[in-house]
Amino acid sequence: MNTDINNPFPAVGKGQIGGQLVQTVNARELHAFLKVHTRFNDWINNRIREFGFVENQDYVSLTENLVSGGSRKEYYITLDMGKELGMVERTPKGKEVRQHFIECEQQLKLGTAIPTTAEAFASAFQMIANAERTQTQQAKAISRLEQQVERVEIAQTVLRQRPSNAEGITHIRSRIGRLYGLSANVIDEVMRQSPYAPKPAGMVRNDHGDADGSLYAVFWQKDITKTFDRFVDECKPDTAFLFTHPFIEGRFRVARKPVVA
Repeated sequence: MNTDINNPFPAVGKGQIGGQLVQTVNARELHAFLKVHTRFNDWINNRIREFGFVENQDYVSLTENLVSGGSRKEYYITLDMGKELGMVERTPKGKEVRQHFIECEQQLKLGTAIPTTAEAFASAFQMIANAERTQTQQAKAISRLEQQVERVEIAQTVLRQRPSNAEGITHIRSRIGRLYGLSANVIDEVMRQSPYAPKPAGMVRNDHGDADGSLYAVFWQKDITKTFDRFVDECKPDTAFLFTHPFIEGRFRVARKPVVA
């Protein structure tokens, strides 16, 4: 069990490696949790070489564009690779993260449970802390944590109407489809499977007569735009018209420039 709230476990998501949907973790977050003194790029390259890890079998690599205008290479690794990297450090942190990955694998086998409010808050804190640890100063991290807590609180509340700057999945499919030519199936996969998919802004009650008061999730429009801008940037051409992405199974169409309706 990790008791250091300032150094949370790396977040576990799902991604395509070797044509299979598997649990993955960001190697940079693992490096930070292990508190390795070696520079990340040197550390990951040395470990891959020393232990014979194979790309598209044990990990995938992506070039990520930074807000500052630069770029950096990210590695998403399998939990098996993560456990091995933890073990070879021969530190208490290495043992902790190995046990954490084992528990994540066991939870997947048992099925995904519906998170409690407390678990949702804990997950929100961990996600923001993971992102901010390597990108901003501590003061900015605290500010964004507070904003995320506010969003989690909103997500726990049933809204009477949709906020003007939020949108439901039907509108997301239509808008993103027009912008990038993505199919509804691909858009749904990004929303479900991508480790950086946005969290709901809240739940809105459907007041239509035939809806029986059902609820639907809405998302902040700026979060959706940011998510799909990043997704499209990461897509790689496979043919003249088809693209691939590590988190999506198979090939699909993408319009690199906005499609004129």
